[in-house]
Amino acid sequence: DLKIKTRRDKNKYNLKLGAALLDVGRLTFKSAPNARNFSINNTIDLTNTGINNQATFDNYIKSNVNYTTANVSEYTLALPTTLSLQADLHVLKGLYVNGMWNKPFTMLNDNTTYRAYTPEFYAVTPRWESRAIGLYVPVIFPQDRDMTIGATLRVGPVFAGTTNIATLFKQTSI
Repeated sequence: DLKIKTRRDKNKYNLKLGAALLDVGRLTFKSAPNARNFSINNTIDLTNTGINNQATFDNYIKSNVNYTTANVSEYTLALPTTLSLQADLHVLKGLYVNGMWNKPFTMLNDNTTYRAYTPEFYAVTPRWESRAIGLYVPVIFPQDRDMTIGATLRVGPVFAGTTNIATLFKQTSI
């Protein structure tokens, strides 16, 4: 129907699929004059150490950690390249379900000194949307951690939410 195709307020799909390769690239940094390489083989408890600024932290490191002066003038950091696959299903009027899979994509930038990672996860997000408001409830399944449930409320152009609703209930261990 031509009228529905031209109306911006009407849904125009039953299923959307998406794929993206995110954060491709690397950054090169010059080492700072006081840069050091650290080697720590045990756990360090920084509570009750009196560390309250960079100078007291440096003094603590000098007396408790084996380190050498960095001998590299620059280093390279690979960005957290991630493959993201998405599917968005229109279930009923205003009701949708989105599925997402994020997988670290480490095949690029093998010659970098350091690498930042995005953890692998799956997410399912049921949502209800209207023109004025929306409610989103992402359920996230990280590869190496417990499942989390988030919540977001949209009113007009304003969004408020959290990635883990357990924080709203003041859980002591999340």
